[in-house]
Amino acid sequence: HHTCDRYTCLIGTLTTAYIFAFLHYYNPFDEPRSLRLVPTQQAPVPDHLNYSQWIEDPELQHETCCHYFDALLCCTNEYNGTEPKALRFVGAAPFDAAQFFATLGGRHIAMIGDSIMRQTTSALVCALEKVKTPLTVGKPTSFKASKLYDFAATYEDGTKISRASMTRFDFKLLHSVMHDADILMLNIGAWYNPPQRQQYGRDMSALGDALRSFNRRPGKRGILVDTVPQHFPTQRGSGAFSDRIDGKRCVPVDPGDYSHTGADWHTQVVRRVSHENGLQVVEVLDIFVPRWDAHLESRPKTATSGSGNLDCTHYCHRDSVW
Repeated sequence: HHTCDRYTCLIGTLTTAYIFAFLHYYNPFDEPRSLRLVPTQQAPVPDHLNYSQWIEDPELQHETCCHYFDALLCCTNEYNGTEPKALRFVGAAPFDAAQFFATLGGRHIAMIGDSIMRQTTSALVCALEKVKTPLTVGKPTSFKASKLYDFAATYEDGTKISRASMTRFDFKLLHSVMHDADILMLNIGAWYNPPQRQQYGRDMSALGDALRSFNRRPGKRGILVDTVPQHFPTQRGSGAFSDRIDGKRCVPVDPGDYSHTGADWHTQVVRRVSHENGLQVVEVLDIFVPRWDAHLESRPKTATSGSGNLDCTHYCHRDSVW
């Protein structure tokens, strides 16, 4: 069993950076292609994309936390055992909220996945609020905002941003969202542990086939998203929850060890499926390997967040992290 949705009311990292960078550089309605955010042996990163850059910025210590988030989920020394570093990601142009709305053009974008995707959805709505306040928005802690979504925000131009919970492949749920949304951004992975690799491969193949069919429909686009890295104390240096040992803090993970221990196996499956089905994929794994400092760690257990256990899966909320 994985910790990932034990915090069912979490809303708070991991990367509006990857959502924002994707929508800044790529129109979702272009022909399918792979957005390679990091250099690989298969394909070099484009010159205008450099996703290995985190620079120190002391001003970030004064960042306020979005009001959609419980204070327990914010990046603050009051709760983090590890002090979150004041780092700004400079591997992409700053997010342009106005351009985001112009690109979507009143369409419906649905984020599908586990609690990390819920965090991503909420952080995106927070970033957009600097330009537009939603006409309606369901609090992320209210389960559910509708029969299908546990979080949804609608805007005056018709744009809608929703999140549907799917920790494992659920064709019925996916089929329902496909009938309702124009753009799907989807990740499943964290709830599949190493002994379930074959099942994960089968489920992702079925998902890839469904998204390929979805993309054939006019004005539709399905996009895969990487599973983000974990930073649990381990003997092998993988950072993976499945390898965890006793510890009170999240720990740094060497990028080489992360790969050599096979901790990136979810990502390898995602990229294979994207290649086989001609799907766009947002690769975020390597971006967050260095951000061991920005997890929730040991937050007090409350009615809306936390478990009281070490959490090196979810990330705290700060605009510069997301």
